[in-house]
Formats: sequence, structure tokens, C-alpha cells
Amino acid sequence: MTSVTTTVKRLIALATDPGAAAGEAANAAIAACRLLRRHIELLGSAPTPTPSPAAPGPDRVRRMRIMSRYDGRCRACGLGYAAGADIWWARGAGGVHIGCDREAA
Repeated sequence: MTSVTTTVKRLIALATDPGAAAGEAANAAIAACRLLRRHIELLGSAPTPTPSPAAPGPDRVRRMRIMSRYDGRCRACGLGYAAGADIWWARGAGGVHIGCDREAA
């Protein structure tokens, strides 16, 4: 096991060496990753993957809270809002009053 550890340390040193050629450094980093995957017990325990945030699907709209640059009309209640008002906004969906966001969601 120590030979694997030593090899991984040397590969990482080569991958991070500022004097190494770009291709050589990239190959060393790839080789170190492959060795670590093959010998996962070197890490102590298998790392638990962190879940990535769910990307909005076609039926979900990602809204941002912004200060409106222009006068507009709320898509949920139909009332107008003035430039400078805080609204929920989404590309392609328009603006919604902060208080109307529950009905629009």
C-alpha cells in the first residue's frame, strides 16, 4: 500500500509542478485520480457524493428577487407595480409581486 501512496504523492507533485509541461501535468493528475479510485481505501472511507441542486425542469421556473427597473404588471394578480418595486422575476415568465409569489408558484 505504501508504494501506491508514494506513487500518488509523486503524481500529484508532478501535476502541480509549475515547470511541468501542460500535457504531462494533466496526464499525472489523471493517473493519480485513477490510482485513488482503484485504491479507495487510501482515503480512509469512500467519500459521500454531495447532491447537486435540482435543475429547474421544463415545468419549473427559477425566479429571482429583483428590484424592477421598469413599471410592469403582476402576472399573478394583474395589478401594476412601479419601477423600483421588489418583485419575483423569471425569464420568459415576467414579474410577480412579492406578496403574490405563493399563488404564482
